Amino acid sequence: MSWTLINKGDHRGLALADRHYTRQSPGSNQFCRPGKNLVLLTEDEKALWVTWHGIRDDGWDAWESVMKEIIYQAT
Repeated sequence: MSWTLINKGDHRGLALADRHYTRQSPGSNQFCRPGKNLVLLTEDEKALWVTWHGIRDDGWDAWESVMKEIIYQAT
C-alpha cells in the first residue's frame, strides 16, 4: 500500500470524510482540525491518515493521531 500527501481541503479526502459516521460538518470545505496537518491518502483512495499539530485546549503543544477517528474506509 502506498500513500500520497494531500491537503486538508482535497476533494478526495472530503468525499471519504463526508461518508464517515464521526463527521461533524458534512459538506464543509475541510475535514481536519485547525492547525498544521499531515494528510495522507492511499493510492486506491479508500483510506486517510491525518496527523495534527497545534495547541490543545489545555495549552500544551501537541501532535495527535487517533487511528479510529482519522482513517476513513470507503463504503
